[in-house]
Amino acid sequence: MNTFVIVPNKKHYFFSEINQENIFIEEEPFLTETNKFLSLLQRILKKINWGQCYNLFLKKWKANLLICKNCIIFDQAFSPSIVKYIHTINPHLNIYIYLWNPIFKNYKIIKKLNSVKSFTHVYSFDKNDCKKYGFSFSPMIYNFDSPKVEKNFNKYDVIFVGYLKNRGMWLTNIYNHLEKQKTRNFFYVQSNQITEILPFKLHKKYLDYQVYLENMLSSKAVLDIVQNGQIGLTIRSLEALCYEKKLITNNQDILTYNFYNKNNIFILGIDDINTLITFINTPFVKIDKEIIRQYNFVDWIQSFSTLKGN
Repeated sequence: MNTFVIVPNKKHYFFSEINQENIFIEEEPFLTETNKFLSLLQRILKKINWGQCYNLFLKKWKANLLICKNCIIFDQAFSPSIVKYIHTINPHLNIYIYLWNPIFKNYKIIKKLNSVKSFTHVYSFDKNDCKKYGFSFSPMIYNFDSPKVEKNFNKYDVIFVGYLKNRGMWLTNIYNHLEKQKTRNFFYVQSNQITEILPFKLHKKYLDYQVYLENMLSSKAVLDIVQNGQIGLTIRSLEALCYEKKLITNNQDILTYNFYNKNNIFILGIDDINTLITFINTPFVKIDKEIIRQYNFVDWIQSFSTLKGN
């Protein structure tokens, strides 16, 4: 079954790796436009919620939309206007909106979702948001079909790459603990406003995803700190699973997932911090492939074909 997928940006995630004949992946053009004039025009048209504005920029989408049964829109790429445009092109298309960010990061999206709820269905990666807003649950996904490369455990013990946000205390505590243990760590913490005094350097520039992957593959363990109020899995947790890296996380809800194994996942606040170094240095326990497929992007896309109404 053909599926049309609209994503925020291919180069920042794994989407550029996907090559399936029946999956058409497109970037939301208003997010990736580099021409400043066109970008401004697009933002204005999008803000006034004029669905036909996409006719000016997305004519090449039409042919593929007409041969697809399903359309999945990721939250950063979602707007009522793009949904209305797609619905106009193909009224019979099943439109699913997938939220892989917690609602507290963008409360305004609720009003936008409600404006198109008559012909869309919303899925969220966060169980709390599902309960609160009536969404259907769908876990975080990753491309487990990524080309496997040779691992090198000799460079770093622990890697963290992400935004500072409200995670300063968590990151400081674990960083200081690791430093006392004389571990080799790679911390790349991004923040647009450098106001806090922290034991690690802050960066304003985004770290290229391929650079991150190279460093992650040269590390024994991935540090994953979720924000307050979030229980949904992060991409970092699935990257660790994909490349068989140890995971250190403060997300206690990870205990409820079928890939959880105490030999692979160290939960801050539950597991004894004094055993962390031993945990890092013990071998990764392989997880059953059938379990992993449940979080794989292509398998996830195909699962929508089995939903009621398809």
